[in-house]
Amino acid sequence: MPIQTHGLTKEQIDARSEELMQEFFRLFQELTQADPDRTDLNIVFQGWAIQKIACLQLAILELESDLNRGARSQAQRRYRK
Repeated sequence: MPIQTHGLTKEQIDARSEELMQEFFRLFQELTQADPDRTDLNIVFQGWAIQKIACLQLAILELESDLNRGARSQAQRRYRK
């Protein structure tokens, strides 16, 4: 099954992927400098990825709520006429 890109180019997706990887490795470097015993890249990545997914879910829920509010408001205006 092909991945849907929603109009984004391969270059845009690759650039964003690179930004995220750089962000993660900066975080990992900061963590290992602060705590040299924290060296399990996989565990740190899992925590970082879960936080990113949680933020995405919250953003989507907020967007959904905003869209629903807008749709309800538009429907109310239609029925008041």
